Amino acid sequence: MIVKLIILVAVIDALVTVVVLWAVVRFGWKPFAQRFPPRSTDPDAVERRFQSFRLGFLSFSFCIHVAADQGHLHLQPAALLRFFGAPTASIPWSSIEIQKHSRTGKSIIARINERTLLGPAWCLGLAEPTASETPGRPPATAADDATAGAAAAPTFGGRQSDGDNHE
Repeated sequence: MIVKLIILVAVIDALVTVVVLWAVVRFGWKPFAQRFPPRSTDPDAVERRFQSFRLGFLSFSFCIHVAADQGHLHLQPAALLRFFGAPTASIPWSSIEIQKHSRTGKSIIARINERTLLGPAWCLGLAEPTASETPGRPPATAADDATAGAAAAPTFGGRQSDGDNHE
């Protein structure tokens, strides 16, 4: 009797998990991602796997593979979410508006087409204007960097990256 009850609970738990994953993808991730069709990733893109994001109130902990290149922030769901139909999104840097940084500095809240996205600072921070992009100032040039003695860091969508793949 106990074994049958345990099996029944396990089956119900599995069914609930499947329904929840399907609903999260169908009504949460998919409508968001479809606005940003996948694009090819530049060979020099900075990539990290199994990153955590929150889209509105939906949490995608350790479920998103990220690539950041000059034109886009590429978000590819992990295999389990792709199995349920979650597409890849390639979000242009111009569509990302930084709202605020977390207290620890490890994550950033951004607005993307009226949706709130919380994600790692290493990638969302690339959407922030650099000091040289402040209104009224001309953008910095490579010659300015050379004059200042600074090594040119890779830029993505006008945003600077240290090129470091570590958090």
